[in-house]
Amino acid sequence: MQQKDILETFKKYVGEFGLSQKFQIPLCKTQRIQNFGEDIKSANELTGALQTLKITFKKILDIASMLGSDEVQDSLVSYQIQEKIAQCHFMGNDLFDAVLSAKIGNQQIVFENPSPMPLLDRGDLSGFVGYIQDKLGEITQTLGVLSEAICNEKLFGKQESVSMDFEHFDPKAFKKMF
Repeated sequence: MQQKDILETFKKYVGEFGLSQKFQIPLCKTQRIQNFGEDIKSANELTGALQTLKITFKKILDIASMLGSDEVQDSLVSYQIQEKIAQCHFMGNDLFDAVLSAKIGNQQIVFENPSPMPLLDRGDLSGFVGYIQDKLGEITQTLGVLSEAICNEKLFGKQESVSMDFEHFDPKAFKKMF
């Protein structure tokens, strides 16, 4: 069921009890809810892509540990690594030679992921392994930034603390709570 259908259903039943005027959701808040939902979807997709990359990088490191024994073995290992890279997809999108991103509120979170194959093709095994280890660290860092951005996002703007004096009720102060 889409958000519009849910809202219409809510209005239909609330309206039957004569409460529709009291519970109308302002357009700006409805838009914020929709934007927040889109941000969460984007964050979930980035999280899934980064987790997929993390698993692939760890597998590549395991395979790369067999490099250096002999030329025939190295050629086979290099092919296996190249296959892991080619097979690394999330939701139908390649994850290598790609820029992954998510937008949470006003914050854009970006993860660039060029393929490490040029390092391996040049025979730079230590550079290849170092690159993968650095990328694993970047993934962890990006997941932390993503989590923090979600936690810090305010759905309805700034939250203000409003003290209420119930003996001298102020409707304006009460409105600030919502």
